[in-house]
Amino acid sequence: MNKQIILKQLNNLGLEDIEAIIYLYLLEHGPRTHLELSRETNIDRSKIYRDVERLKSKKLLEESNNARGQKLRAANPQNLELLIHEKEQEIKIQKDNLPDILRELTSLPSDEQINIEIKHYRGTDGLKQMLWNHMAAKKENLVFG
Repeated sequence: MNKQIILKQLNNLGLEDIEAIIYLYLLEHGPRTHLELSRETNIDRSKIYRDVERLKSKKLLEESNNARGQKLRAANPQNLELLIHEKEQEIKIQKDNLPDILRELTSLPSDEQINIEIKHYRGTDGLKQMLWNHMAAKKENLVFG
């Protein structure tokens, strides 16, 4: 299968571009150190560290230590099922919360229910009129000066 198609499918599963490149590279070439991975993929080493951490949190990378240092190895591709399972759980939670959110949103006052009036006053007479309106108001009254 075309490598670009595989990378696109990994993106669809929730991997960022660099994460997908790293994962696929390690599957194809075996364990590598952070430095080797950076040099061989032409990805900045600081980005490698960040994306490796995200891949580890997604259970797609494993670390091993040997006499030559720490090596990164791609986890079994079956672990991609975990990503789908997590997305399914997120969608289920969102679906369960939807009725409550809709109820709250529909109970908010609409534009037709809100009666806002803006008045502009100038000078001493305007200030007197504004204070009189403020004192006579039966509803909420906001004044900016």
